[in-house]
Amino acid sequence: MTQKDPASTDLYARDLVGPYDYMCNTDGSNTDMESCLGVAELAGGGYSITGNKPEDTGRELRGTVAELRSFYKLLRNIPEIAGNPTL
Repeated sequence: MTQKDPASTDLYARDLVGPYDYMCNTDGSNTDMESCLGVAELAGGGYSITGNKPEDTGRELRGTVAELRSFYKLLRNIPEIAGNPTL
């Protein structure tokens, strides 16, 4: 297996630093559930997000910290998320 280039500006050309950390509950606990999102750090910066459903296999979204901050701000404006005191 060839190593990907951690200095590449193409986030999809970077390797994962470690395994995905799956968040399955509103409290962020990592329990067995069918519908969870996983986040893993990328070599050279950035993060990969995937799901744990069978149809998510081989699919991921990668973003820089700046892109994920913008996404987080967008998520905070969703009423079901903004009004949830456990988040």
